[in-house]
Amino acid sequence: MRTEWTATADCTFRSVPHHDGSRHCEFDGQTYSLTTSERGKVFDRDETADPNELLFWLVRELTREMASDSELTNRPAGFTGDTRIAMFDRHVELPGRADDTWAVRQRQYYKQTLSTHPSDCEQPLRV
Repeated sequence: MRTEWTATADCTFRSVPHHDGSRHCEFDGQTYSLTTSERGKVFDRDETADPNELLFWLVRELTREMASDSELTNRPAGFTGDTRIAMFDRHVELPGRADDTWAVRQRQYYKQTLSTHPSDCEQPLRV
């Protein structure tokens, strides 16, 4: 099994809306918001007063891009399994390098995802 993976990401964190489906951060003096908007309409907004929670959300977005790129780049030729599992494993590992509790949170999120949208293969999460 491979122990080192190639992972890169091109990720921009914006502070003003571009209304193109991308996310941006806002702060009103008390609450941090991570907002997704398109064509002037807000589709999603996560809010917190905790700057560490905002940091977790931003790192989660960055490492999701890295995990997805890594899975695709390192996918074995002819692989026919559930590619989500390798991506999920990598996405649990990467934020965990900064904070162990972030890995735990990601693992719980993906276990919930797999309980409602199960994999069609026998491959379990490794992390």
